[in-house]
Amino acid sequence: MAGLPLRPFTKQLRERFPHDAGGLRLRRFRTKTHGERFQLIGQLPTHEPVARTLEAKSEFDALEEAAQLLERLVGGGIDPNTRTLPTGRLRGIERQVLHAIAGMGFRQQHERSRANAVKKLMSWHAEAGLPLQAATLLAYIRSTDRHSRQRRDAITAARLVAKTANIPVEIDNKKLGYIEPKSQLVDDIDDAKVLAAYEELLANSCRFEVQWLLGVVLATGCRATSALTFEVESVKEVGDQLIGYDSKRDCMIKTTPTVRGFWRKHLLYHFPEEIEELRMPSDKRATDDQITQANNFVNDAFAHAKRKVSPESAELLKARVLRSACAARCLRAGLSELEVGTILSTSVEQIRARYARFYRASTVENAARLL
Repeated sequence: MAGLPLRPFTKQLRERFPHDAGGLRLRRFRTKTHGERFQLIGQLPTHEPVARTLEAKSEFDALEEAAQLLERLVGGGIDPNTRTLPTGRLRGIERQVLHAIAGMGFRQQHERSRANAVKKLMSWHAEAGLPLQAATLLAYIRSTDRHSRQRRDAITAARLVAKTANIPVEIDNKKLGYIEPKSQLVDDIDDAKVLAAYEELLANSCRFEVQWLLGVVLATGCRATSALTFEVESVKEVGDQLIGYDSKRDCMIKTTPTVRGFWRKHLLYHFPEEIEELRMPSDKRATDDQITQANNFVNDAFAHAKRKVSPESAELLKARVLRSACAARCLRAGLSELEVGTILSTSVEQIRARYARFYRASTVENAARLL
């Protein structure tokens, strides 16, 4: 007696598992020993092959047994809210997520950051022996410090994994979202000591490219890699416009030297020949390879400067300190928050949060001059 067609039963299976059974079908075959048998064959969404022989004796039993088997393989059943992926499929899902990240067009640094966050999430599940589901994704997020950027990375990774694995999960930003820590006020910075530390570097180092880089950061307060994008040749004095590109904020920037006579005295309008190959465009974002090379040079330059000066001067010749010194210099001179933020390529909120003491200290003096 001929059996019933299996196509309707395969269709029912796919309707019950719309996210997982699209590449699967029921198959009938015969053996001399056992007679008519049934199989579930095809591919899972992770491209994992499936070829399982079922113990069923009829088409109806084959459908039910295939559904139970599929639940064990991918979890979930009919209600997607209960969907659970077994740990054996974690690596497959991880590869899918990493492939998706690579195709999103992020900058190399951002792509690596997201990829590392996903790997940490998957390793956490594997080490704990937990299946991948909405509850465990939320548990992973809660395991990170809400005031640390790890919380932000954990949320990003959880959303990427949930999207790839078709796991419905709701992340309440009010309850779970990353809380930016309060910005710390910058300590008072003596501009004379900063300039003296730079003079000490000039006396002890013969590498002009290092002197040039630190001098540009000291005078403009720019991020160090942005110095390699500046069109420095036409700039000689305070008020001359410097045009460059800030890779962190991904935008063109305009600034000016903030120490009178400094730019001309130290020949900062000559881009060093030693690093000409590291020069980046001033009107568009550099390539990932260019930014990586620039970061390597910047790290080497500041490490060299640290070795050539006293410990006290080394503390002042750091990129963040030189940037803060420039902000303090501008605020003491009476520039507005917006003007200082423009020169340093940062937000007004950051200027208010980090440098308030510098313009609060001059408030009385300004009142006496203006009122």
